[in-house]
Amino acid sequence: ICMGESFSWNGQFIQSAGVYFAGFINNQNCDSTVILTVSYLQSDTVIQDTTICDGDSFTWFGQQIQNEGTYSVSFLNAAGCDSSIFLNVIVNELYLSAVFDTICVSDSIFLQNDWQNTAGIYLDTIFYTNTYCDSLIITTNLSLTPIIITSRDTFLCNGSSFEFNQMLIANAGIYLDTIAAPNGCNEIIELNVLIRNLPTAEITGNTSFCIEDGSELLGTTSSPLINWLPVSSSDNPLNILDGALYILESIDSLGCIGRDSLLVSAIEGCYELILPTAFSPNGDGVNDLFKPLNIPMELYTISIYNRYGELVYESDEPRAGWDGSFKGRNVEIGSYAFTTEYQFKPSHEPKKLNGTLTVIR
Repeated sequence: ICMGESFSWNGQFIQSAGVYFAGFINNQNCDSTVILTVSYLQSDTVIQDTTICDGDSFTWFGQQIQNEGTYSVSFLNAAGCDSSIFLNVIVNELYLSAVFDTICVSDSIFLQNDWQNTAGIYLDTIFYTNTYCDSLIITTNLSLTPIIITSRDTFLCNGSSFEFNQMLIANAGIYLDTIAAPNGCNEIIELNVLIRNLPTAEITGNTSFCIEDGSELLGTTSSPLINWLPVSSSDNPLNILDGALYILESIDSLGCIGRDSLLVSAIEGCYELILPTAFSPNGDGVNDLFKPLNIPMELYTISIYNRYGELVYESDEPRAGWDGSFKGRNVEIGSYAFTTEYQFKPSHEPKKLNGTLTVIR
């Protein structure tokens, strides 16, 4: 994206370069992650210089220009980003016979056919032969302006970096930059960079849980300010109902962030009743009863019907099981319909299940 632009991606408002994450369930029903890397496209800046004589003018991108100054025009570059062309216009004036000029201590100026860097009075004859402008003899009274030195301290979070004077700063130390001061001279910035350790963060919790039960994650941090992602919550412990990659951020007073992450899976169908599709009540001690393979603790009723719709078995005891008899006799081999209602925990809603079973011998 261009600097200053933004967009929405998987519910996130993105306007800065960086790496972003989003979770989803793939076609194999597994928790997965999409990683989006966002970077900035570059804008173009073109600077041009031109000189005209005092009183002259010209047209530049539809602008009538006759005064000294900086002019600009905006355009979209090949990357589609806003860019600018700057034109610095210098007007060769008719100098007065006396001129007062000031330069910075570290600079110099061309006077009396040489480069001058000390204060004083200098005489020159200026001929604008190349531009056909007027020429005058001028007297320049030159003075010097001292350089300003400013010292600053800043903290850098351990593992992060920033740009300073076209350098990527990632370590402690003293770094120098030169900027334009209000007096028109250079100001030297002396930046003292100190490294700040990241606050600690640790997540404790189960890596999988049943969706019907939910779960919670406990965060242990060295900073009282925390944030859970991707839910943007400061609760601790954090109650969760979905599987995802959960990230705990510990944020100190200067904005340094320590992180820990835990990939959690949410399991569906933990409390679905499992019944066999067939059984063989032949007295051999193997598969002689039709009963649930997992036992509901709160509620269980089952009714079994033969092909004529006649009720052949009914029970509310899941451990008892049907022995394949009706009115004291073994039933015929074949298919039988059943209907059951069950509930594993008090907090769950009762569920109903209809199906068929096969009696074999």
